[in-house]
Amino acid sequence: MRIPRLYCKQVLSPKSRIVLDKETSHYLCTVLRLKANRDLVLFNGELSDTTGEYQARLVEANKKAAVVEIGEFTKTGTESTLDIELACCLIKNDRFDWLLQKATELGVTSISPIISEFTDVKHSVKLSKERLEKKILHWQQIVVSACEQSGRTRVPIVNVPTALIDWLTGDMNRVDEKYVLHPYNAVPFSFNDKQKAETKKIILLVGPEGGLSEEEIAIAHGQQFTSVSVGPRILRAETAPLTALSILQYQLGDFT
Repeated sequence: MRIPRLYCKQVLSPKSRIVLDKETSHYLCTVLRLKANRDLVLFNGELSDTTGEYQARLVEANKKAAVVEIGEFTKTGTESTLDIELACCLIKNDRFDWLLQKATELGVTSISPIISEFTDVKHSVKLSKERLEKKILHWQQIVVSACEQSGRTRVPIVNVPTALIDWLTGDMNRVDEKYVLHPYNAVPFSFNDKQKAETKKIILLVGPEGGLSEEEIAIAHGQQFTSVSVGPRILRAETAPLTALSILQYQLGDFT
């Protein structure tokens, strides 16, 4: 029987008991219909030198305030050695949601939604403060669910949508490599021995459906971004970043 694996915002420590929040309690006891004494796995997404998860047991199956007993901590090896910020221009809602989910599965550390010249104004999140907060909360929940499914223990941060020019002129110190996906006048990913040994922090910038403008590419180049291509075909805005992330993890991260 599959053991449910859940993100928990609370402090977790062995041999302690916690009361889960109403939403999580409802999910366990009403949606999954779990009864007392069922085993669980919990993680809280903390950034630390030791990442892992906790064995747990449901001791009170209350749909409004379930009680869980925390067991042993187990180290896991599911996190990448790379720290990747994916800066992706906003695309249609369902496709952007899918991109967030898959990028999380591929190990990104943070995701920065970007508004560029060719970003469709309907999807540029020109919303009231309240609606914007709800949108970011929705995105963050997608990321959390992807972590629960994929076995990750660190939850990526979803940043507030930012205009590309403002984002490009922000603080990007202590970044080892900066790449911008560009289907024209770009070279394939290529890594020398020094890069393979030392690259830990990467920024990957990806445009919207219409791509980035030549002016935006030039500004990125001025900020020491390297134009790279992921192959001879033009990929969709949600496919290209996932292809690039797979290459980065294979060459520099998960399989090194």
